Amino acid sequence: PTPFMLSEQEAILTSAQDLDIMPTSELANSQKQGSRRKRNQQLKIDASDAQENLHSASPSPTSARERSPENNSRWVIRDPRGRNNNQPISPIASPITSPITSPLSSPRVSPTLDSFDDRFPSQRSSESDSSNFDSPELSTFHQITAQGYMWKIGRTRKSWKRRWFELRGDTIFYYKKNDEKEKDPKFKGSINLNGSFIDSNKARKGVAKPCFELTTEGRKLLFTGESEEENNYWYLILVAKISEIVYRKKMRTNKLQESENLVQYFTHPRVEKLSLDNEPILIEAIVTLCHTIRIHTILRTLSLQSVQMSGTSLSVLCDSLGTNKSITELHLEDNELSILEATLLRQILETNNSITDLYLDKNPLEAGGIYQIACAISQRPVSLTTLSLNMTKMGNDGARNICRILGSQRGITSLFLNGNEIENDGALEVALMLDNTHSLVTLGLNSNRVSEDGFLDLVPSLTSHPHLRNLEILLGNRCDDSTLRALACRFELK
Repeated sequence: PTPFMLSEQEAILTSAQDLDIMPTSELANSQKQGSRRKRNQQLKIDASDAQENLHSASPSPTSARERSPENNSRWVIRDPRGRNNNQPISPIASPITSPITSPLSSPRVSPTLDSFDDRFPSQRSSESDSSNFDSPELSTFHQITAQGYMWKIGRTRKSWKRRWFELRGDTIFYYKKNDEKEKDPKFKGSINLNGSFIDSNKARKGVAKPCFELTTEGRKLLFTGESEEENNYWYLILVAKISEIVYRKKMRTNKLQESENLVQYFTHPRVEKLSLDNEPILIEAIVTLCHTIRIHTILRTLSLQSVQMSGTSLSVLCDSLGTNKSITELHLEDNELSILEATLLRQILETNNSITDLYLDKNPLEAGGIYQIACAISQRPVSLTTLSLNMTKMGNDGARNICRILGSQRGITSLFLNGNEIENDGALEVALMLDNTHSLVTLGLNSNRVSEDGFLDLVPSLTSHPHLRNLEILLGNRCDDSTLRALACRFELK
């Protein structure tokens, strides 16, 4: 369509190149110059500029003449063929809209996943569950890792409100209720856990049952579960998520590689067994891990084998295990723990009465470290049931330290002393322990230096023990045929 409207009569233009626009004042000046050819060359508009003029409200800036604010003259048609010359026209007041929308005029930015629920809180569809998404990226973000009811102190009204909470990514979304049949569960808000802090789960003034405090974005919010189990569940979930955020940030800052097993544990912390074996564990990892160990209520086994644990890391672990009441089995094999770290192990055993199975194989504790372990065992109100000290370089002195303490224990069932360079004097200490400890079921003495004289002391105690069933003694020791026959009649030798 023609971008201008004629004021007096319609101008018929054969092509875009026939269009020549100029103010009337300049037309009079150009006529005085007397050369029509010169005038046409000076005022000829480029075909491309004329084409652009069809989609604009004013002549193109690249044309030979531009209408300036000072030149407030009328516009006229200049037709090279002589038709409709000097007919005044005026530009259309409103610009012509191009059928193709410019990307610069109204940019359309797709909402990011992080901002979707904040921008459209009421449009919570059933696709919030990761199973309804085909895209892995959407599935990862929208995966609900924890959900359930909690009571929350309101933001404005300081009263307890029952809300349905869902943890997705690093954000908690909460709704008035959870009803799959209802299309709109009434979105109430969200809490971003980045930069948040969580207080201990304890009884507070004015609250009938234990609750925990979450500090986020300058606000302090109180939460409590509907039962003690639900309360512990949510507290562990939120502590683990905040610990994961802190851990990831530290690893990115220090440009270190994250532990996949540890991140997986932070995502799903409600496990009975946690194994982080065979990869170095850094102080950043052990610090964040211990936040959850300290308050865990269902974790039973903690395994940290061959993780190159330093004395600082063991000290942090010691503090967290001092308050844990659920872990019963602790594995610390092959960590180069010496007599210096044995004092920390003693502190763990003295403060934690839930640990009953302790594995310290392949640590150079020597006799001094074994003495620290023995002292801790003697002061515990609950006896160990399994103690594994294979390849700890204890020798005869270490065997004496541990056997004399275990002789007074009534709950030990399994004792492993393989590969410790125990000789005949140490074998005698083991025999005395067997005479006083009738609860022992399994004994390991392989790969030591017990000779025939040592077996003379051991065999009577071994064969007369009422509960001993499993015996590991032949490998690496020297015994004659008569001793072998006597033991073979009583045990299934290994």
